[in-house]
Amino acid sequence: MYTLMYFHYHAHYIFICALRVIMTRTLLTISLGLLTAPAAFGDSLYLNCTQTEGPAYNLASAYKKAPQDVRAQFLQDALEQGIVGNFIQPPTSWEIDLRKKTIVSPEESNKVINVLSDSPIKIEGASGVATFTLNRINATLAYSIRINEGARDTWQKAHGGKLPETLTYKYKCASSNQPAL
Repeated sequence: MYTLMYFHYHAHYIFICALRVIMTRTLLTISLGLLTAPAAFGDSLYLNCTQTEGPAYNLASAYKKAPQDVRAQFLQDALEQGIVGNFIQPPTSWEIDLRKKTIVSPEESNKVINVLSDSPIKIEGASGVATFTLNRINATLAYSIRINEGARDTWQKAHGGKLPETLTYKYKCASSNQPAL
């Protein structure tokens, strides 16, 4: 009788231990699967923005003596110097891929901005000529384009006026964790 009780107790103990091991392994497998499973859109933030403010730059100041049609002449001269791209309004939609640490606009997919910092309150990025600062609390974006010193010097020698060092655009953005379509 004693042996039978001992056997029953021992079998019950082995069963509980085996069940505990199986459950632990199952939970670990599920946890690892969730941690490593690719998220279709979970790593990206999609922005659709509306410009609220453009650079406060007076085109006439780019010339020693302003031409009659300042805008047309400025665009022509900027095109000839190869800097007209700096004066084209930046994109209004963006994908911020937090896994790849990149910011790309479908409107200019050849220009990739690297994410420098990511926090619950702000995402900052930069490329060779642009900076990107998204305030996650109030959904505002500041996008700045730097005009290199060589281009500014060349312009001043040719036209007598000065180009700004930086052009800053401000946006109000709406975000989603998946594309609109």
